[in-house]
Order: sequence, then structure tokens, then C-alpha cells
Amino acid sequence: MGPEPQQKALRIITALGTAILLLSLIVNVYLVWKNVGLYRETQRKAVRLSSMESQMRDWQQFMLELVEYSHKQPALDPVLQKYMIKQSTPATKPR
Repeated sequence: MGPEPQQKALRIITALGTAILLLSLIVNVYLVWKNVGLYRETQRKAVRLSSMESQMRDWQQFMLELVEYSHKQPALDPVLQKYMIKQSTPATKPR
């Protein structure tokens, strides 16, 4: 005679439990892999952002120095105004 119904049910339950655990393992490995990839991408972008912020500060400092230099060299004003680095100062009207 074949296996008893209880043994058959136990085998089915064991097989289902094993399948669920394997599926869970596969999903978890996939999610960890995606998480590691996203972490690495975030780190690369953080380094790039830091570099861009540093460059932006350097450019801003350069622009401030140009405006300061234009106080001594007024001939530079039209160029700075053309590129909107320095605002044009309206001539004051005598009263």
C-alpha cells in the first residue's frame, strides 16, 4: 500500500515550505543586489555633486574678484554688464 495520507500531506507541506523559502531567498538576493547598485550609484553622484559645488564656489569667487577689479578698471564694466555679472548703475541726476 502507498504512504499514509498524513505522510503525503507532510511531504506536500514540506515541498511548499521549501519552495516558499527558495523564492524568498531569490527575492532577497535580488533586492540586496539592487540596493548595493543604488548605493554605489549614490556614492558616485555624491562625489560628482561635491565636485560641481566646489567648481561653482570657485566661479562665484572669480566673479566677485572680477567685480572688485572693475572698481579699479571701469573699462571692464561693459563686458561684465553684457554677461550680467555686474549690474549697471544708473547715473544719478543732479537736483
